[in-house]
Amino acid sequence: MRLIMENYDISIIIPSKNNDLKLKKLIESIKENKNINYEVIVVDNFSNDKTLEYCNEMNVKIHQNNFKRAKAKNYGARISKSNY
Repeated sequence: MRLIMENYDISIIIPSKNNDLKLKKLIESIKENKNINYEVIVVDNFSNDKTLEYCNEMNVKIHQNNFKRAKAKNYGARISKSNY
């Protein structure tokens, strides 16, 4: 059983690599939802575009690791603060 430090209903985990424009649109779309308490975690594979800048600007948690997609999702799940 996990000790939940924050009260999020769900965690949205997004693996990313050089997808700044798509990522920005995705996060903007997620943030339009006001009906659920969520956290957004971007696990970035050291993008060389504006991914880091956009995540900081939109107040999204970002972790940079050299992970492929599956490992990035698993990492995001481990660090998330919700049960779902």
